[in-house]
Amino acid sequence: MKIKAIDFRLENLQLSKPYKIAWKTVDHVENLFCKITLDNGVTGYGACNPENEVVHVSTAKTLLAKEKLDYDLLIGKNIEDPGAILEPLSQALPDVPTLLACLDLAVYDAWAKNQNKSLVNALGKKIEPLSTSVTIGIMDVEETLKEANAFIDSGFDHLKIKIGIDLKEDIDRLKALRDHHGSKIFIRADVNQGYILDEFKKLYVACQDLNIELYEQPLRADRFEDVDQLAEEMRRSIAADESLHDEAMASELAANKRCGIFNIKLMKCGGLYQAGKIIRIAEPNHIDIMWGCNDESNLSIAAAMHLAYSTRATKYLDLDGSFDLAYDLAKGGFEVKDGKLLPLDKPGIGVELEW
Repeated sequence: MKIKAIDFRLENLQLSKPYKIAWKTVDHVENLFCKITLDNGVTGYGACNPENEVVHVSTAKTLLAKEKLDYDLLIGKNIEDPGAILEPLSQALPDVPTLLACLDLAVYDAWAKNQNKSLVNALGKKIEPLSTSVTIGIMDVEETLKEANAFIDSGFDHLKIKIGIDLKEDIDRLKALRDHHGSKIFIRADVNQGYILDEFKKLYVACQDLNIELYEQPLRADRFEDVDQLAEEMRRSIAADESLHDEAMASELAANKRCGIFNIKLMKCGGLYQAGKIIRIAEPNHIDIMWGCNDESNLSIAAAMHLAYSTRATKYLDLDGSFDLAYDLAKGGFEVKDGKLLPLDKPGIGVELEW
């Protein structure tokens, strides 16, 4: 079956509540959606969120690339071999991973639907569903505990705490969470590039008894090589996020043993096909995979979940990016039960769009 048509639609999904991270407050979110139609009538859907600080691609740049897109790279191509479509497309969009991801997801959605399989089953399921972490923004200790209580009451026990502005307050918040909830919860700390090396050392030492699962991107991406000065145990606790965009960066991180965890975001790397290249670096180097996201539609969150369950290197899910959307063009994709993301028994990614 061949691709017959491609359509796009930009939507501002808004957020139900703003949140604060190390460098800004987030209060709205634009997602670009696409639909590809095969000559047998099967449709595939994709979506992306251009988050400039993380992905280094703005909405404006994504839309400009869309306008300049060579449709001949897609129209008339056989859906039965996604790689044959996406490798040339990747070369045509080397610096616009957002648009690449949007199209990539639509290709894989149509590919799995054409087989009448869920995407995870078409890829080959390797692991059982995992719990996702939910994110608590930067706030004081009292507010942190209040928000944590609300999440726990809703069935979530994996909490990711945004830190990176005030070292003392960061430590106080993490300690208060552990003291208040004991071993009932799992805690992850996301520094969002907020520290210098000495500050991260102090955080790590202060939190050694708190059983912190991981420390996400403690240093700025342009100073990340400073982690080479840390002991291997400390480096193994680090999840590279802004320092990991593509296959080349993954190779460098692995070669220098700069982290024990890769945070793969489809928006950073350009979709499922490119994420697969990073997986193939992680696995032989015994690097765990954390699946992250921006503020995204259920569509792209579900796509990441499907790929996550198709590799044994997956150890962490941080796929809560659609939970605080005020509106979403896509419905379905997954079910949340006791904090776990469960794929739906539907073909493809498993979403329906109000197109």
